[in-house]
Amino acid sequence: MSSLYRFLSGEVPGGFLIFFLVVFAVSFIGFFLNRYSTVINKRKLKTVIISLLVFLTVSYAIIRSARPPKEIPIQIGIWPPAFIPRSSADSSHALHYALGWAIAEMSTHHSSLQSPAHVSFLRPEWMVESLDSADRFTFGRNTEYLLTWAKLIELEYVAGGQYQIKDNRYEGEISVYEVASGKALKTIGFATSLKPLLPELQTIAEELILCLFKESGLTFRYDNSNWALFGSPAIPEYMAGRFLLSMDRPDEALPRFQSALKKDSASALNWYGTGLVYGRLMLNTKAEKTRKDYEKRCEYHLKKAGHLDENFEPAYIALARCYLFVEPEPRYFEAEAALMAAQSLYDRDYDIYFLLSFMQKARWELFGFDSREALLKKSIETNPAAFHSRIELGKNLLEWAKPFDYRARMAMEQFYTARQLRPNNPSAIRGLVTGYDYIGQYDKALDLLKQYSHVYTDQSEFNYINGILHYHIAVRHRMKKKFKEEFESYAVAETYFKKAIQIQPNGYAFLYLGKIYDLQKRRNEAIEAYRGAMRYISREDKYREEARKKLREYFPDVE
Repeated sequence: MSSLYRFLSGEVPGGFLIFFLVVFAVSFIGFFLNRYSTVINKRKLKTVIISLLVFLTVSYAIIRSARPPKEIPIQIGIWPPAFIPRSSADSSHALHYALGWAIAEMSTHHSSLQSPAHVSFLRPEWMVESLDSADRFTFGRNTEYLLTWAKLIELEYVAGGQYQIKDNRYEGEISVYEVASGKALKTIGFATSLKPLLPELQTIAEELILCLFKESGLTFRYDNSNWALFGSPAIPEYMAGRFLLSMDRPDEALPRFQSALKKDSASALNWYGTGLVYGRLMLNTKAEKTRKDYEKRCEYHLKKAGHLDENFEPAYIALARCYLFVEPEPRYFEAEAALMAAQSLYDRDYDIYFLLSFMQKARWELFGFDSREALLKKSIETNPAAFHSRIELGKNLLEWAKPFDYRARMAMEQFYTARQLRPNNPSAIRGLVTGYDYIGQYDKALDLLKQYSHVYTDQSEFNYINGILHYHIAVRHRMKKKFKEEFESYAVAETYFKKAIQIQPNGYAFLYLGKIYDLQKRRNEAIEAYRGAMRYISREDKYREEARKKLREYFPDVE
């Protein structure tokens, strides 16, 4: 019904509403002239009106055929069924959790290859990104939480369930829900051995896919070749590694992937999983030599995965991520080539657009985008659970926004959603605090920062943000000529900036200290603060130029 409404609504050029209004106007004019005019030849009038109506009808049909309305996007999530342990030994066994991940990954991979462009199946690794690690893999036990999450990111359908060990078998069920109504459309029961193999997992995944395709009005075409990727005997070890990696435990995931690779070195999945974990370790490591070693291992394993299965696009995207975040200089050209290879295989992977947003504008244009905002919107459109894309989009919108304009409102919406997804995530809190600061709601920003001070492991940043807020409060007092309040707020801001610098040198904290000292005519302290800003802010940063100009004011004869 909604598709028919869109077809008739005039949403696109040639819409039925436009056509109807034009036809009504022509018919009314013809009727009026025929009824009341005494000078017009009524026979010719009828011929002209009928000819005009025929012309309009034919034109409408041609335009509608050339510009049909777009299909309504359908987002479907298959959440990994939750394992319910009976004992502490069960709860610590990653292989038990592997079954739930296997069902979700196999189902979404196969569904994605079969679905049309307007239907997106969210991969399990995409969805778990939207939650704090402590909350992952518990939704299968609580339908209310699962549906609340699905409504927040506006999914149409979501599947979730749970299973446990009974009589040396995994027994459980998966329910498919229509998110808007919260109604369970179908419940699928399953039972499989403790060592799940492809045929059993495939049967469960096929039944789940058939149900989701049927409910969303799609036709499922069985293609056995799509299952070949998951035909490895090392699937349990691989899936256990994916589960551990999704829980932010890469050190525990690595032995699992290595075990899978040792058992079956011909599987692209096992090389891919091992490359993934090396990439995560690379990002988590500060030591230059160790980081470089992880980079080489990550690149080697992901390239091997690509060689074994040239159509497995996640391997190319993971490789692009590796190239993009290497230090000291990203390998942009190689990252771009990897993303282009991935897009040619499957252009509905949100990571393509998220990673591309960190690259230069010239590279965006090769993918058909002209702004970072458009890239991040495409990322969220493809995967509404993309937490980090929402954070980056909010920051990008604020950068170009004016207080209380539509961009500021859109940015706040992204930060609100991000915080609802991950309430204890510092990036979400920082984003919302920055948004409140930007629109002048300083009390809300300070209350939120105080409420969530316990989640800030980086106390330098916590103090810096507090300093920024009090600095802006002082500026507002200055504009209102409340000089006493202004002085007090500057003093508080100065204290916070100094605390931030004591914990970890911060070029921006030095810059703001310089501004405070400059306003208060504290020349020597301002000079030292601006020199600190010059020392710690990178040469490419526009704020470094601000510090340089201030120093030039103090020393006009020095280049």
